[in-house]
Amino acid sequence: MKTNSRLGAFTLVELLVVIGIIATLIAILIPTLSRARDQAMSTKCKSNLRQIYMALTMYANDNKGWIVEPNANWSPTYTGSPRWFQFIYKDGPTTGANPFQAPTNYMNDGQALYCPREQRVLSSIIQVSYGLNDNMFFTNGVPCRAVRSDSYGRPYYNLQKTRKPTEMFLAADSNGPTKAYQIRGTSNYAYEPDYRHDTRTALGGSSASATANMLYHDGHVEPVTYTYIRTIPGYDFGHLPWYFENP
Repeated sequence: MKTNSRLGAFTLVELLVVIGIIATLIAILIPTLSRARDQAMSTKCKSNLRQIYMALTMYANDNKGWIVEPNANWSPTYTGSPRWFQFIYKDGPTTGANPFQAPTNYMNDGQALYCPREQRVLSSIIQVSYGLNDNMFFTNGVPCRAVRSDSYGRPYYNLQKTRKPTEMFLAADSNGPTKAYQIRGTSNYAYEPDYRHDTRTALGGSSASATANMLYHDGHVEPVTYTYIRTIPGYDFGHLPWYFENP
């Protein structure tokens, strides 16, 4: 008795149908997974900024409310011009013959200084992912009411004197690498935030919908669009959300 050896085998048409279904499912899944990954990165970035807020707050509490400017010129006391984050992260000292090193570490291993959407690494301590709002110290050369200077002319900002903490920028995704330690509302776009949180835009892009994660003085973080920064009052660095006017 003859048996059919082809019994139970797939035909070529059936195999092509199965392959087509698998390819369709993959095409549907890949963008979804990509969006989920980007969303996870944006969430991690927001968490980083909240950790930075906690570190700055603890530093301020230990120093009567005062924090240093983004690029603190501590000459002739120290070499290397320490940035703001080197006052809260102990394992990132400056260079030179007499380097500055923070006496207290408020940032654990320092990984929160780096956004997961960037390629910067911890060994490059000058080029972190976030910048401090430089305009809250001075605007057009005029210090705000929460600022004082020491005998060397180095300005300090008092976090406890911010009048509208829910409306004023404290820090944000920074545009780097050379200006990584500060952000500004200014027509010099090298200092404005980095709109890296947009899956349709390359890192550092500037599409209208691209967003930068902004940390406010009350500790909340929200994505702010390129359009908002460039067109809504607030891009004028003499006013909120960059700066509040003196009474």
